[in-house]
Amino acid sequence: MPLTPIKSDDPVHLAMQGLFPDYNPACLEPAQDLELLRGMLRPRSSGGVKGLVHRSFQGVTRRCPRPLRELLLGLAHRLRCADPELLKEPNQCEFNRLVAGVRSQGSRQRGYAGKRAALCLSYDVDLLSCYRFLPTLLDQLDQRGLKATFHLLTDWEYRLDPALVEEVSARGHEVGLHGASHDVALGYRRDERIAGELRRALRGLGKNVHSYRAPALCMTERLMARVRDLGFRIDSSLPMSSMFHPSTQSCFPYPLEPSGVLWELPILLQDSTLFLDLGLSQEQAWSFVETHLKQVLELGGVGVINLHPSWAAKYSGFHGRLLDAAREWSDFAVMTHKEVYNCCRWGGAAPSAPAC
Repeated sequence: MPLTPIKSDDPVHLAMQGLFPDYNPACLEPAQDLELLRGMLRPRSSGGVKGLVHRSFQGVTRRCPRPLRELLLGLAHRLRCADPELLKEPNQCEFNRLVAGVRSQGSRQRGYAGKRAALCLSYDVDLLSCYRFLPTLLDQLDQRGLKATFHLLTDWEYRLDPALVEEVSARGHEVGLHGASHDVALGYRRDERIAGELRRALRGLGKNVHSYRAPALCMTERLMARVRDLGFRIDSSLPMSSMFHPSTQSCFPYPLEPSGVLWELPILLQDSTLFLDLGLSQEQAWSFVETHLKQVLELGGVGVINLHPSWAAKYSGFHGRLLDAAREWSDFAVMTHKEVYNCCRWGGAAPSAPAC
């Protein structure tokens, strides 16, 4: 089958090229709604009303005492409009189905460190309670020989200890950036302020990093552009499927632009979705995660589980079961965000960190 020229700025074809070294656009079925898929893969700015809500919430809570802020945050979670019908399993997602269709025609799909699928344990350290539990969490991971990615804040509820940052790296984990403060409205600020806040956060971190995650997953095109300009390699703010956010319908990493410098690593599931939004028990939550991971394995994708250390402490039975499964599930390569990026972008070679 002859190769068809590929539009260099088409997100669907760019994503497929990242997944299939021998990708042929002719493998796509004519009936596929590529325009819909393009909209899913490109990060999209939310409307003005949502931006106003985020700015108002941030303005009210920024100066609140921590207990009151946590109370207001919990109230906001309960009041937001959730639609569980929008939460899809991997096999139900449109882009995942497209990938499965291309693979069924004989295209050779990329693997992950010799495994068919990858699992990323990803932690957002966005509260003082998260930060305090971090040493215990590092020990739990060490006991199982697991690596994870930690997205840190630098100017919020906790004072970031440089020695702890270095300890996270020394133990083989990846340090990523979650921001300076947990500003859920950052993506709706002026370009200069967004860039300034990101630079301030990087100075506070004192470390060049590859991975970024927007506070509360509030990613916009404006914020994405600044993340790219500052040299990040990976964004992991867009969910595969969500009751609230625009979702990618993908459990596969993919380049966000033709240069292939910045890649999206979609989130498969969050602990807050399981326990706060869906109200599951620990047993139900594990069954939910297990079902999703089995489908990711079948698809040959990447399962990014976004966790919070404070929730790992509160729901220790679920968290321990997840870590044990990650250690024992031999079909998955347990990888950091940077390792997934290196595998996809460079075939496993490790580029030097960007000078952020």
